Amino acid sequence: MIKPKEKVPARVTQIVQEHTVIDPANNQRSPQKAYRAVIEFVRKPPEERVILCSSLEQVEPDETVFVSFHTGMRQYQHNSYTTVSDCQHCAGGFYFLNGTSAE
Repeated sequence: MIKPKEKVPARVTQIVQEHTVIDPANNQRSPQKAYRAVIEFVRKPPEERVILCSSLEQVEPDETVFVSFHTGMRQYQHNSYTTVSDCQHCAGGFYFLNGTSAE
């Protein structure tokens, strides 16, 4: 049975930049898009780590994101399947189910 990757919340501390990471498959350095974030672990104290992401990801400092561990790269990666709904991420405004504006 395949176990799904666990999503962990993290607070962004640095915007997306070019980082050099070591690829464990061939032990060579390669440029990757990544950002820094403080990961809120369940059983360990929070730690700041480099989070791999695609060039399409846009994160802001102090934004909460979800990350999961990439076993091939042995680093954390941005979970792009989790969406955020708030005023900044919705075109046309953000409304509650009863129709009142959340702004």
